[in-house]
Amino acid sequence: MMKSLDDLYEELVEYYTKFYTLPGVHVEIEISKLQERGYSRKEAIIKLYKEVFKVKDVKVIEEVESKSHEVRALVLKREEFIDAIVHMLAYTSVLFGSWVLYHLMYDLTTKPQHLALLFRDIFLVIVWIVWMFLFTLKVTKYFRRKAQDSRGLLAKATNNLRN
Repeated sequence: MMKSLDDLYEELVEYYTKFYTLPGVHVEIEISKLQERGYSRKEAIIKLYKEVFKVKDVKVIEEVESKSHEVRALVLKREEFIDAIVHMLAYTSVLFGSWVLYHLMYDLTTKPQHLALLFRDIFLVIVWIVWMFLFTLKVTKYFRRKAQDSRGLLAKATNNLRN
């Protein structure tokens, strides 16, 4: 059977509609899990399609790279938007951490006898440290995947120039 990659994706979303309230999100999560294991987005969609529909062979119709400039601009805007959100979260995390550490130091120096305040501050510091750890893990995975995608596009462009 020959289908386009978009058709495979749409069939996966339609299938997951039966089981999840947000099927597109679940499909993206499954694709991300496969990408973390080293698959490209295209390979991940094909593998997920084979697993879900128990198909042994799927032939994907290669789409012609004739996307309009508007579509490319939208993709770039989406990537810039995601980058802006990641940077805002990082900035907010640093501000929150600074605020938490300030309050901890302030409470230690001015009210060391108030254990409730100290426990609250220590709890907030622990929450901040865990948040920064998890956030850093996710962000590095995102940027690593983004770098792999850009390297793939660069290799594809180089091959096209050679031919």
